[in-house]
Amino acid sequence: LIDEYKAEQELKKQNDLKKVEERIFVLEEESNSLNEEMNAPENASNVSKLMEITKKLEESKAKLEELYEAWEEYSAQLADKQGN
Repeated sequence: LIDEYKAEQELKKQNDLKKVEERIFVLEEESNSLNEEMNAPENASNVSKLMEITKKLEESKAKLEELYEAWEEYSAQLADKQGN
């Protein structure tokens, strides 16, 4: 019963890690798109548009930092479990 519980917990962490990786991928793609949008010639003189894009980029960067930390934590936990 304890082994089943541990296996379930490890599977949950693996699933959580996968979800975090997927979210990181999506946010990185969004950030790349926002950077391209920011560098687009038609936005060069549109201050309000540039401010909007900058705000979205900052939000994306903050979320990515949180997700990178979560990814490191899950990865370390799974590595510890595999090492035992």
